[in-house]
Amino acid sequence: MLHRTRMACAFASVCLIILAMDAGVIKAANPTNTSSLTSENTELKKNPIERGMEVLYQMTNSFLGIVQKGHLYDQKWLNLTLLIQGNFDSSQITEDWREVADYGMGFSVCLVFGLLFAIFMPFVGCIFCCCRLAGKCGGKRKSKDPKRAKCKKISYCTVLLIINIFSLAGIVCAFVTSDLIHQKLENENNEGPLGTIDSALTKIRTYVNDTVNDLQQQALDKFDSARNDIITSINSSAATAVDRVLKLVNASTYLNQAKDLSNKVNEARNELITINTTLLDLKTNGDNLTEELKQLKEDINTTCASRASGCNKLDLNDYNTDADFSKLGDFSTEITKVSDSLNISEFVREAEGKVNDVKKNSTDVIRSNIDEASTAVNKIRTQMVTGINDYKSSIQNTMNPLTNFQTQLDNSQEDVKQYGNYIWYAGIAISCVFLLILVCYCLGVLFGLCGERPGRGAACCNTGAGGNFLMAGVAFSFMFSWILMIICIILFIPGGLVYTEVCRYFQTHDPNLLKPFEDQFTQGYDLSQKLYQKPNANISIVQILNNCKNNQAIYTAAYLENLISLDSVLNLTSVNTQIDDIASSNINFNNITILSPELKKQITDFGKAGIGNIDYVAYEEEINKNLTRVDLTELAGKLTNYANEIRNSNQAEANKFDGFAQRLRDIDNTVVSKMKADVKKMGDNLNRLKAKSNVENETTALVAGLETSQNTFNADGVTFVNDMIKDVVATVKTTVSNTVGGVKDYVKKDAGKCAPLFESLYLLTDSVCVVMLNPLNGFWFSMGWCLFFFIPSIIFAVKLSTLYHREEEYTEKEFDEPNFTMYAGPNPDRIPLTSMDQPHERGYGAHNTGYRDDGYNGKSRNGYATHAESPPAYDDNYNRGRQNGNRSGRPMNY
Repeated sequence: MLHRTRMACAFASVCLIILAMDAGVIKAANPTNTSSLTSENTELKKNPIERGMEVLYQMTNSFLGIVQKGHLYDQKWLNLTLLIQGNFDSSQITEDWREVADYGMGFSVCLVFGLLFAIFMPFVGCIFCCCRLAGKCGGKRKSKDPKRAKCKKISYCTVLLIINIFSLAGIVCAFVTSDLIHQKLENENNEGPLGTIDSALTKIRTYVNDTVNDLQQQALDKFDSARNDIITSINSSAATAVDRVLKLVNASTYLNQAKDLSNKVNEARNELITINTTLLDLKTNGDNLTEELKQLKEDINTTCASRASGCNKLDLNDYNTDADFSKLGDFSTEITKVSDSLNISEFVREAEGKVNDVKKNSTDVIRSNIDEASTAVNKIRTQMVTGINDYKSSIQNTMNPLTNFQTQLDNSQEDVKQYGNYIWYAGIAISCVFLLILVCYCLGVLFGLCGERPGRGAACCNTGAGGNFLMAGVAFSFMFSWILMIICIILFIPGGLVYTEVCRYFQTHDPNLLKPFEDQFTQGYDLSQKLYQKPNANISIVQILNNCKNNQAIYTAAYLENLISLDSVLNLTSVNTQIDDIASSNINFNNITILSPELKKQITDFGKAGIGNIDYVAYEEEINKNLTRVDLTELAGKLTNYANEIRNSNQAEANKFDGFAQRLRDIDNTVVSKMKADVKKMGDNLNRLKAKSNVENETTALVAGLETSQNTFNADGVTFVNDMIKDVVATVKTTVSNTVGGVKDYVKKDAGKCAPLFESLYLLTDSVCVVMLNPLNGFWFSMGWCLFFFIPSIIFAVKLSTLYHREEEYTEKEFDEPNFTMYAGPNPDRIPLTSMDQPHERGYGAHNTGYRDDGYNGKSRNGYATHAESPPAYDDNYNRGRQNGNRSGRPMNY
């Protein structure tokens, strides 16, 4: 028994410590940052504790949804349109009081039940206390258990434990939500309502500044990059028209061919000079090679003649040259003729100068129109800069209140933290009251389960102590429940109304939930007129939010065309007018000379220079021949082999043949190698010169083309230029229109995509409806949850306490036992049957005051004696009867 008592006390202490440390565990949790947003979806990040409270928040919101199923925009008695217009008649509420009552029925019922609870609980508690003191309501102590006491204890204990488990969940939620409220007011990690509002406003300011800067940079950059090309096109419009006409009559093509021909003249002259010089070197080196081979052959013959056996193995006919460049003529005449045509490029430049004079004269004719058109284009940029600056200034003025408000938020941080501490202390105190009551119930149950029965000599941790704990929980419940209910009502009314009337339309981030309000609002308030001064603009705030949710550009999403017209800012009327003035100008110029006599002579002389008459075949034949009949290194090898053969017989002659071989190798390394390089060089130049052999036909066609182009341009050039300038101007107008259109498209489709603005706006609502309201509503819901279970807890705690105070167990009685109930307890029926109608000498009878008269001839109703003592005769007779086997249940003396 002592061991069971100690175990019960230890278990109760552990439970108490665990419950009491809930608040400390919650406070010690390290929350993660909850102030950041996602780009694809605007949702506050939550730490594990907050995610664990989502079930509580959903239950709270579901409860509020049941309490208030209606919507303000559906109430006829509260006409939002008339309210906005200022024509709302308060008598409408009186007339439609049934609808008003029906709309507020949920909150009214909750309020009434709460007030009744707060009123009746202390009243019932006082009555219950009085009854207990009077020995009623379980106040009278009985020593023995009633029948089926064990079953009752198990049942009451089970139900009370289940209720306490539910209550424990509410208490834990109360501690958690109270601590979350404190965290939010402390603004830990900038995740409180003030920090969330500050983050949202900062994101709005950042978005606005980035959008304005993006417009200023991107739009102006796009326009500037094209504006330079546009102004260049306008300034060169006349020159471009002349160029197009020259190209139309092929003058440009032929002038370019004349330039290429000038390059060919220089190339041909250089090639002729190179071939001539190389040929001269080949002739000189060829003569030297022939002479050296001849001298070597004579020396070999002399050596061989001195030998008795001669040099039969050596063929001296191989020591001769093969190619003969001395029979090829030089190009002196061709070089002289080509040199006479070297001034073609100079005359081409003269022709281009005359063309440029035409361009300049044409530009001078329309210079004023060109300047006006360029000024008009620059004016568009000036209008853009002015519009952006005005917009920037307007935005800055709009942002000033936000900046001031953020400053006020920063200044109020310390005050909010201070009051947050007071609120946290109050929340912990309220939660601890619930915890105190729960601990009393838990200790009562634990002592009742594990302790021994009360009585003399019982340990302190007995069931009677458990009953006392249960009654302490009941007493605390009656003492504090009405105060807790009043606090719960005070928190429930504003928290519930804010959610049902405001926050439930913002919590899902679905703008369409606001559509009914907007429909009634726009009926009494011209939003388009107030915002954009355009009554027919058909502005929809809900649609703007949906557009921003889809990340459209702010200009399109917010219908800013009704406020800032891009067509007026980027007006092309003046530009098009000035450009059209350029097209209407009449340009005139004199005839020009493209093919001067000098240029014609130069081109013709080059064609007749004789490049095509050169005998390229004869040159190619000599170039393709070998310089020597047999390769000199091969001949040197034969001489060396022959020297080795005769070395044993005649060392001196062998040495001579070794010297002849070395002479051949020296000739090959010096003369032959240089001649091979010259042959390759001459061959390359000859091939390039041969490619120009058809130059006479080319020059003839070029002269004819230049003459035709010159005649056509002088005949129809003025008309062509005026027609062509119209095409140039049309192209410039298209470029201007496309450039401005590109800027407009950028502003309408890409500039300032407003998904961040949508996220920031809903982050503002989340700062109240999620960050702060959810823990607040969760706190009063947890209080209400616990208060709801107070009543059954009280009932079962009282019943269980009565059972826990019983000192003796219930025992079944047999029929023949003397203390069976039909014999009135321990005293059996002692009234003789023969004297029931007479007064007993010991006070038994009808007139005895110890009996209650039932009106039947003075006989006692129950027939039982009221005296505690029993006659000895009765006891003796009864015992003798039992000993003799009398089981009739009646005394022997009867």
